Amino acid sequence: TVLNPSPVPNRADDLSLPDVDVIVANVAETDQMYRLFHAEEAATHYEQITNLFSKMSPHRRAFIVTGGAEGVVGELRMEANDADWITTPFSFPAADVGKAVDTTGAGDCFTGTLMGALKGLTEQCWH
Repeated sequence: TVLNPSPVPNRADDLSLPDVDVIVANVAETDQMYRLFHAEEAATHYEQITNLFSKMSPHRRAFIVTGGAEGVVGELRMEANDADWITTPFSFPAADVGKAVDTTGAGDCFTGTLMGALKGLTEQCWH
């Protein structure tokens, strides 16, 4: 299951999502969700973001935070055995597209493309 929390719920209780495998959110959504758990404090550090997604979905396989021109950061998790997880943080820079005219729908496009890749779709599907 892939979750893109847009719009962000108004209550922290609505963010308890134990069956979510992948969480994809932008920086603003991540900050809004973090503030539901931590009042006025902003999510500014990777550890805070990791803790947020651990509260939301302790058995998630991945989270990705999109940052527009700043690229993406995230974490992949795989079960090593019954009790342990192997965690791999990652970051990727954004592609240089020059001057962006309109970013409406960019996050939806990113999430849709990610979902297609996770389902094993190839580039041939898009032609």
